[in-house]
Amino acid sequence: MRTRTRRSPDTFNRSSRALRGAAFCGLLLLLGGCSSSPNEISADNVAPPPAVTPDACRLVSSSALTAVLVAPVTNELVPSSPAAIPATPSPYPPPPGNYLVTSVGAHPTVGQCTYRSALGTTLVVNVFPKTTLSSMPDYTNGLHQLGFAYVSGTDDSGLIAFQDGPSVVGLALNLGGASADALARRLALLASSVTGQSLPVPSLSAGQTASNANAVPTPLPAAGEQVSGQSAAQSVQETSALAFDPTAVTVSAGGVVQWTNAGGPAHNVTFDANPELTSGTMNAGDKYELKFTRAGTYPYHCTFHPGMEGTVTVS
Repeated sequence: MRTRTRRSPDTFNRSSRALRGAAFCGLLLLLGGCSSSPNEISADNVAPPPAVTPDACRLVSSSALTAVLVAPVTNELVPSSPAAIPATPSPYPPPPGNYLVTSVGAHPTVGQCTYRSALGTTLVVNVFPKTTLSSMPDYTNGLHQLGFAYVSGTDDSGLIAFQDGPSVVGLALNLGGASADALARRLALLASSVTGQSLPVPSLSAGQTASNANAVPTPLPAAGEQVSGQSAAQSVQETSALAFDPTAVTVSAGGVVQWTNAGGPAHNVTFDANPELTSGTMNAGDKYELKFTRAGTYPYHCTFHPGMEGTVTVS
């Protein structure tokens, strides 16, 4: 890990329309590559472990990145845009994410992943660990409620923020020349990619922002619950070789996954991003069952044995 200081520009080169909320303005500066004394993690040949969980560079799927980072097409541009871009799929693969641990506003430790497309579009994913939307008025000021999220923006740039387990996730998107409505649709797609939950098509109009500024977002449904004695859709063994077998399972929403300690050492099933799903210590022969109720990807590990990891995907 190395430390590097970057100089923040005084303004963000985009529409001169003032953005609502100091935290929102500060976050959009990050879309121009600015942050205050971040600790950049060098990727080298092996991806580094995230310093903040969940990993901001693993939240958004490749398919969602491809969809939202394509340059705006003709019917998405604001009337004053000088040129129209043909409505064709992007020929570029999703850009790699650049991971930082930095500060955003009053929040000193934020996991951040920045994607810069060859087409000029940019996405910044922020993960604020162990906090809630209700405790972040500096960040949500000027945003309005949309289902389980807060959203706001102007032509070119926008932000959507929502609670995801014990963390708050903020997604800032810059499209350059896109209308607010087009930007809002892409923000909703991003949030749905992370949470597995659909959002209504949002509006970023000033009138709606003002009328809903104090609204409280609808909480996401629970990711799952512990059960006992139910038929398991998938079974995972915790082995003496210090591994989960299999390491990855997939179930439909409502499906049950059962873990069994089939070896001698004690294990556990720990979900950093969803601590409500975490088991206690499992000794030889112990079983642990979870019924998953929300679509998404749920990585977990055993805290007793580094490298002992697994994933549950809920469709």
